[in-house]
Amino acid sequence: MSIHMNVKDWTIKLDHIAVSLLHAKLNEKMRVFERNSTAFSTFWFIFYCLVMSATGNFLCPGNYTSPPNSLPTNVHSLKPGDIKILAGMGDSLTTGTGARATKFEDNMIEYRGRSFSTGGDATYISRVTTFANILKLFNPHVDGFSMGLGSSNSMLAGLNVGQLGASAKDMPAQAHLLVEKIKNNVWMNIRKDWKIVTILVGTNDLCKFCEDKVGVLICRNASVRA
Repeated sequence: MSIHMNVKDWTIKLDHIAVSLLHAKLNEKMRVFERNSTAFSTFWFIFYCLVMSATGNFLCPGNYTSPPNSLPTNVHSLKPGDIKILAGMGDSLTTGTGARATKFEDNMIEYRGRSFSTGGDATYISRVTTFANILKLFNPHVDGFSMGLGSSNSMLAGLNVGQLGASAKDMPAQAHLLVEKIKNNVWMNIRKDWKIVTILVGTNDLCKFCEDKVGVLICRNASVRA
C-alpha cells in the first residue's frame, strides 16, 4: 500500500512539474506574442489558452479589458472583457433542450441555463463549461446570459431567444425579438455596448429537406435576404 501511495504521489508531483515547465515555456511564447503578432505567435496564444483550460486555469495572460475611457471603436481592437451583452438565436441546441435530461421525458425540457452559448448556471470554475461562463471570467458584469429552465419568454431566459424546432426562416423574427429585448432593457445600450450574438440553426432545415427541397430552399433564400 505504501509503495502504491508513493508511486501515486510521485506521479502527481511529476504532473505538476510538467505543467509548470509548460507554463513557463508558454509564458515565454506569450511575451513573443505581445511583441510580434505573427501567425506563429497567435498559434501559441491559442495553445496556451487550451492548455490552461485543461489544467483548470482558463484565464490567459495579458490585458484582456480595455481601459474604461478608451473602449474600442472597431472589432480589431476588441478584447474579451469589452463584451457587455451576450445573446443567442437558433433552435433546440441554443435553448439547451434536454441538456440535463436523465430520463426520456426530460428531452423536451429547455435547460437554457446550460445552453452552450448563453448558459449562465453555476460557473466555469465549477465545470459548467459554456461560452457565457467563460466570458464571465473576463467580464463578471456581462449581461444577457440565461439561467434555469423555461421558454424564451421566461424571466430567466435573458437574451436567449432560441426556439425549439426553429429553422432558418424563423431567424428574422428572432432577430426582431432580440432587438426589442435589448431596447427595453434600461441597463443595455443597443448602440454603444459591444455584443456577441450566437446563431446556430439549420439542423431542422436539413431534416425537412428530404420532404420538401424546393420549399426549404425558398425559405432559406428569403431568410438570407431578410
